[in-house]
Amino acid sequence: MKITWLSVIKAICNPQLALVYMLAQIPMDIGFRLRLEINAIDRMPYAYCLWLAAREAHSLGIQRISAIEFGVGGGNGLLALGKIAEQVTKLTHVEIDIFGFDLGKGLPKPKDYRDLPFIWKTGFFKMDTQSLQKKLNKSQLSKVSCW
Repeated sequence: MKITWLSVIKAICNPQLALVYMLAQIPMDIGFRLRLEINAIDRMPYAYCLWLAAREAHSLGIQRISAIEFGVGGGNGLLALGKIAEQVTKLTHVEIDIFGFDLGKGLPKPKDYRDLPFIWKTGFFKMDTQSLQKKLNKSQLSKVSCW
């Protein structure tokens, strides 16, 4: 983690935010449920949705579910999803299969102004499939071709 002046000022102005950020740096296996309750997990939307889905599956007697990420890009989200899934599986005993889908070649060419061409350029978020495949342990990666 790189500490900048901006992060120091934010911590001084909002100590609760600083505490939550520090707790998010604690390894996942220490107090996952507590960290979930106080929103102190990296990729919190992933964690919360996966937790709720696994709890629901457990209550229905379903032993295995799937989580899907469309638009993998660099793969950080898919890797985070895998780590979160391990913790959720430990708590709920529901196995989670993770699938990532991506074009592999980055964003397509914008069609009109609604694609925000002044922000998003063709090729942004290009995926390095081979490098990412080496990092994945629990997730499965699929390249899709539709353009």
